[in-house]
Amino acid sequence: MFSIDHLGIAVKSLAGSKKFYERLGLDISPEEIVEGEQVRLVMVPVGESRLELLEATSEDSAIARFIAKHGEGLHHVCLKVPDLIAIVDRLKKDGVRLVSNEIKVGAGGHRYVFVHPSSAGGVLVELVEGHQSMLLVAADTSGKHGSIALAQGEADGSCSVIETVSLEGNAFSAQLVPQISALLSKHQFDKKEIGGFVAVSGPGSFTGLRVGLAAIKALAEVLAKPIAAISLLEAVAAASEFQGDILAALDAGRQQVYVGEYKFSPAGTVRLSERSMTRDEFLNLVSGSNVVTPDSRIAEVSRNAGVAVQVIEIPQADVIARLGWKKILAGETVLPGELEANYMSRPDGEMFSRRF
Repeated sequence: MFSIDHLGIAVKSLAGSKKFYERLGLDISPEEIVEGEQVRLVMVPVGESRLELLEATSEDSAIARFIAKHGEGLHHVCLKVPDLIAIVDRLKKDGVRLVSNEIKVGAGGHRYVFVHPSSAGGVLVELVEGHQSMLLVAADTSGKHGSIALAQGEADGSCSVIETVSLEGNAFSAQLVPQISALLSKHQFDKKEIGGFVAVSGPGSFTGLRVGLAAIKALAEVLAKPIAAISLLEAVAAASEFQGDILAALDAGRQQVYVGEYKFSPAGTVRLSERSMTRDEFLNLVSGSNVVTPDSRIAEVSRNAGVAVQVIEIPQADVIARLGWKKILAGETVLPGELEANYMSRPDGEMFSRRF
């Protein structure tokens, strides 16, 4: 089924243009750079469609040339299509002129092409393929014992986990890529069928994150696939049964605690802040809060402070895959070169290696 995916609007400054939509009370996605088009963009959801604000990152980009000639304003109309390859083949046979004959990968990992205005009544039309389903590889190498998962994300937002495999002993450099290869082979998938990657970006072990993220970045670069970055604190918060304000906490060792402040509602979990702090700072912060943690010692000191505590199992890659699929559907992905580890100022520490 066809639908209007978004309207593309060329702007001189994202920072300045976003203010109007913020004043209207609309949500705005995180900024994303599409290097192939030399643009920086944000999405503004409006009903069942979106506005795409586009700022040039180069004077040679199409957006820069458009603004130089026409000024800021409506740049293109984007239609979501069910089968992009079939439609492009049909348009080519009918003599429709495309801006580029190559199908590209853009914001949120979506495949797209542009139809030249000369073939579309003077309008630049983008055709983008809606997510039908996607094979995902999710990895968590943030702690001593990591895991990877193979999952299938569906267009309705559901995500079924095919299998989760543990990575033992912190030897991720030797295990991660071979385990991914073995997992794909076991379930009769080829690496070319991978549609996206999900990776825990921290906080955690310096070595584990460095090795794990380097492997995911390399695979995503070679296969030209999007990456959804997940905070381990976000995964902990998502497992909470509490409503309202939540503190997700992880033992960082050396009398330190990784803390994420979140607001939970049926519509989803919103991150307010994430940081590392001392145990005393954490105890001052928890008063009147709800704490969720996989660590028994953090749970104990929190209960002693008189706050509500929920103890969970440390999230595995299956949980990470489901969170990542939501981000991919929302267009919240990063390019391989933009994926960075969040060590929270503890580059020499190993997560879970010490206790209070």
